Amino acid sequence: MLVFLARSAFDAMRKTCEATLERRDLRPAVVLSIRTFGSFANFHPQIHAIAAQGCFDEADHFHPIPRFNTSVIEEVFQRLALGRLHRANRHSEESMHTLLIMEVFRFQRPRRAGPVPTARNRSG
Repeated sequence: MLVFLARSAFDAMRKTCEATLERRDLRPAVVLSIRTFGSFANFHPQIHAIAAQGCFDEADHFHPIPRFNTSVIEEVFQRLALGRLHRANRHSEESMHTLLIMEVFRFQRPRRAGPVPTARNRSG
């Protein structure tokens, strides 16, 4: 299951980059980390991501994206993750629909968004 989630997160970012920049040769500048906690009955996997605001092409040239639409990435991620789980016979269509309604597969956005501190704008 963790592989499905991680691959779905990466592919959601990739598809968003490709659609935003109207190219098909891009890969996101993202680092993913899988975190799990909870008991067997209450398993709670999470994927943490640190992403640059853009993508790389096959020649390793960086293409900036002015702003990611996280709602679009979230929807693509949900569909990819649930589709992969369904194809692997881990969830029925009915349970997939229930998970979407319950918003189990969703993004939690950072509480604080802003510029990265540098020597110039660091306070203190």
